[in-house]
Amino acid sequence: MRTLKSRLNALGLRRRSLQFDEGEIRARIQQELDGPDRIAGYRSMWYTLCRENFAVPRQVVKNLLQEMDPESCETRRRRQLKRRINVNQGSNYCWHMDGYDKIKPFGFPIHGCIDGFGRKVLWLRVSRTNNNPTVVADWYLEAVRGLRGCPAKV
Repeated sequence: MRTLKSRLNALGLRRRSLQFDEGEIRARIQQELDGPDRIAGYRSMWYTLCRENFAVPRQVVKNLLQEMDPESCETRRRRQLKRRINVNQGSNYCWHMDGYDKIKPFGFPIHGCIDGFGRKVLWLRVSRTNNNPTVVADWYLEAVRGLRGCPAKV
């Protein structure tokens, strides 16, 4: 380690020093905190800044988040995040559809749909493919016909 450090020193090589404007970083973090990423941790906040070409150390982002939003940092530290509440106006207002592709390599893609209000399973089906959107569309139309109505949101 001593040899490595002396060689790096002799060649004039050292870690790059990051140049950043703390006010600009603070404003961008505040903009993210005002949006949907309020519960995001410092790592995801740092990654968001990196994607937008802000070169800033992760420790600086962590310190700024602790200063700007201490209650969320404390909540994350305690692992007491509150789940969002899904409010539906009634039955058949919103249907939630999704597919499960983990076992697709074995030929078993699974698709399901539930009613958001009553949590009623409208369908849970296995198909041969999930690359063909008409398969899921047929199941949707079958559920609409069976319930004699369609949802306001999907």
